[in-house]
Amino acid sequence: MGLDTVELVICIEKEFAIHIADQDAAQIFTVGQLCAYIELCQFTAHGFAVASQDSIYRRVVQILVGEFGIPAKKINRSARFIDDLGLD
Repeated sequence: MGLDTVELVICIEKEFAIHIADQDAAQIFTVGQLCAYIELCQFTAHGFAVASQDSIYRRVVQILVGEFGIPAKKINRSARFIDDLGLD
């Protein structure tokens, strides 16, 4: 993982109050995969989905736009962090 992706993981962990294991982070390539992972972490921790995947997606988009300056129009569930969004 590069600096951008490490920073993204830290932002996501803080925003959603979850922990993303390094081996799990290494297997998350797209925005949609990240949203599904966040939902799974919340379900595992609480026994139910704390937020809908749409709500999670909107918050992830806000982080990508606000923290990394990625134009919102470039972000979709199939967007790859490195290849499509330019994170290193």
